[in-house]
Amino acid sequence: EPSREPRGPGAAWYAATGVIAAGAAIAASEVIAGMFFSAPSLVVALGDAVIANTPSVITKWAIRTFGTADKLVLVISILAVATIFGSLLGVAARRRTWVPIAGFAAFGTLAAAAGLDVPLASSGLVLFSAAAAVVVGVGALRLMQRLLNQSGPSPTDWKSSRRSFLAASGAIAVA
Repeated sequence: EPSREPRGPGAAWYAATGVIAAGAAIAASEVIAGMFFSAPSLVVALGDAVIANTPSVITKWAIRTFGTADKLVLVISILAVATIFGSLLGVAARRRTWVPIAGFAAFGTLAAAAGLDVPLASSGLVLFSAAAAVVVGVGALRLMQRLLNQSGPSPTDWKSSRRSFLAASGAIAVA
């Protein structure tokens, strides 16, 4: 009869590290946007860039379909894509540590490019915000994955490591 004891972290746990890291990265950029008038929300800037580069027929369809909630739907869609992207980076980081660095850097570069197009935005604050998001995202991912990888071969080691992981996840979410 197969054992029901946990064997160690599976792919879903690593995906969770990516989701947490993506959330932390977005939160970092949003805190900076909230602190400085000339630092735009990079999520909203990405949304504006999507709107500006989308064919008008699709934009008109979205306005007809979603009405006044069209921007909200766009922001939620951007956050959903970031969540999926983060989960994929978390899983990829199990085997290749450079992948999440490249992934967060690419997403940060896109966000910075969108933020630099915002009128009245400070170039320095946009770049600082994007860089902070990348550093926080990669740092949170590495921390969470280090906690997952601390478990030893025994199922009780994984249980202890899982508690540490969940505690750290909560701390990152609160921070």
